[in-house]
Amino acid sequence: MFLTTRILWSCYRLSIQRHGSVGCMAGVVRKHSSESGKTTITVLNKDVRDRFMIDSYSQVGFRLNVGIMVLGSIAVFPQAVFSWAVGTERDVSDASTLMFRLIHPKLDILVLGVGDWGNKVDLAVIRSLTKKKIYVEVLPTDQACTTYNFLAIEGRNVAAALIPPRNFRLTDRKSVV
Repeated sequence: MFLTTRILWSCYRLSIQRHGSVGCMAGVVRKHSSESGKTTITVLNKDVRDRFMIDSYSQVGFRLNVGIMVLGSIAVFPQAVFSWAVGTERDVSDASTLMFRLIHPKLDILVLGVGDWGNKVDLAVIRSLTKKKIYVEVLPTDQACTTYNFLAIEGRNVAAALIPPRNFRLTDRKSVV
């Protein structure tokens, strides 16, 4: 009999000096077998290939779980990824979020990664999305990547609009891959 536990990590930091990026793991499935006494851990980003997820980010873009590096800001859906013509959080407007309001079936949640901690988005933009019954979660990009990944794994109708952070610091030089 297997006991399964799902753990949501807050975008655990894996420093990769070659690319200057930080890893974003959505979660872990831990299975313990009482018969063998062994515990196995599965990193969900590596096993899920039928939907796009964010593996890491840097100041120049995002690396997806399928091995693709996308430069600049992106709009990512479980089945598609697009370049998003937004440079900073100040560029987020009704016009730049139009695709999220028009898409069918309607999104349940839009995770908006605004780059660095403390960056804000115009409240009128959030209101226009909530009028269309799209819940918006505004987060720093590091947390937005993790939140999107976790919701995509759950099978939710989710999208993420992500702006690469301007400020970037490696947090664990011992974890170099």
